Amino acid sequence: MYDLTKYLIHQLIHQETKCRDPIFAILLYGNLAAIIAVAGVYGTSAFTEAVTDSTSGYNYNGYIYATFILGAVAIVLTGVSLPIMMCIPMILIKCSLISMLILSGVMMAMSFVYGNIWGGIFGVSILCYMLYNNII
Repeated sequence: MYDLTKYLIHQLIHQETKCRDPIFAILLYGNLAAIIAVAGVYGTSAFTEAVTDSTSGYNYNGYIYATFILGAVAIVLTGVSLPIMMCIPMILIKCSLISMLILSGVMMAMSFVYGNIWGGIFGVSILCYMLYNNII
């Protein structure tokens, strides 16, 4: 039994590098090529059209700049938070499972409060199933 466990752990840690979803890899690269093609064809003219339309009465410059700034902030925050999330995956998974269980209980209670008996019965069955199978 020990050798089997040791072998399985070795197989999980040392997996061979290969593409396991070639269809989705092709779709990803096709999507990337389409984005590059559209950006190459239209370039900055898509933005200048919005800016020149703003002279007709509406000024969208603030919205355009806010979009770029918020996009840059999102990229930076993603880059900062991803390594943190990679350090504590078990805690994040447990928190998400506990949150799901709590929210399922809240939705079950709300179904009964608002008179949705079938939704409440379904919620009770799902909640009992999760508790019975020790999802947490």
